[in-house]
Amino acid sequence: MLGHRIYTEQTGDSGQQCSTVMVCERKYSRREHYFAIVLDRATSGPVAIGSSQGGMNIEEVAAETPEALIKVILVLIFNHC
Repeated sequence: MLGHRIYTEQTGDSGQQCSTVMVCERKYSRREHYFAIVLDRATSGPVAIGSSQGGMNIEEVAAETPEALIKVILVLIFNHC
């Protein structure tokens, strides 16, 4: 994996060079969740997205069971003194 190009939906056709890999010991039973804060084009602001069915295949989860995703629009408040 190290030194090779990784091709995913996120990297596109050109891929991305893999320069680091995180390795750790698993101490608990594996259960994947997904959480991200992304920029929503519809609201032009940040949205928190989460799913208990997440992990590596979140795009498939979103396409097959969109109700499994929780979306929360984040409201930013700036206080200038």
